Amino acid sequence: IISSHVLKEIEELCDFVLILKDGKVVLNDSTSDVKKKGNKDTYRIVVKGVYEEITDIIKNYDGIQSFSFVREQEKDVYEFLLKAKNTRDMRDKILGYLANKRVSVYAIERTQASLEDVYIQLNEQEEK
Repeated sequence: IISSHVLKEIEELCDFVLILKDGKVVLNDSTSDVKKKGNKDTYRIVVKGVYEEITDIIKNYDGIQSFSFVREQEKDVYEFLLKAKNTRDMRDKILGYLANKRVSVYAIERTQASLEDVYIQLNEQEEK
């Protein structure tokens, strides 16, 4: 048994996690299952093109709630995180939209939540 507030450490060392809030159990599950439950609406994409054009194209896609620039991987190759409006798998739709706009897509993946991401989501739900 390990007790820690350093969730990255817990994620690396433990197979099972129990999270308490105000003395009540808010999560009791395996770390792998916990990570599968979180962030089902976030995608990482890597695309090639003109930065301003790509951001305009992403901004105008209906299925995206928000997006953020992560980094330029190499000249004219950019990584973004997209947050979809719903939790169903949108990879095909995002890929189709970008291909239709003639954006070269190098990678698209649904991100897996970290234990810290899930903890933040749980706290946000509790506060609501």
